[in-house]
Amino acid sequence: MTQIQTRRLFAGLMMLLSVVAATNGRFTPEQIDELGKACNASEEDLAIAKAYKVPTTETGKCLIKCMISKLGLLNADGSYNKIGTAAALKQYWTEWSHDKIELINDKCYAEASTAAPDVIPTCNYAYSVMACINLEAKNLGILQSS
Repeated sequence: MTQIQTRRLFAGLMMLLSVVAATNGRFTPEQIDELGKACNASEEDLAIAKAYKVPTTETGKCLIKCMISKLGLLNADGSYNKIGTAAALKQYWTEWSHDKIELINDKCYAEASTAAPDVIPTCNYAYSVMACINLEAKNLGILQSS
């Protein structure tokens, strides 16, 4: 993944988190700090995240894993949660059609399902899940490139 793709991925995640905060107040800046502590994020990663840039460290990728797990995109074992992902996208991106959400979800679930069992619990796996969602949303014209 290139640095530009990585930045776009994290911008998509931050947009998702900002939509969450705007729609139900789940993630205020203070809560992101708390979440960062619960996710063992470094101060550097949190500062980068709050600036809508991409943390490229392993701890930054793990912050992404922790956040999308809390949003229900991953199962307890770290695997792709197809039902949870559909529900989260429908809840937090209400302007997206359900048909496009299903296309994204089907494509990313299929891609995630090819991962080896030892890869699934890793932060890189979670990072790739978010990258897929971001890329597919852009391909369908429902997420702007940054």
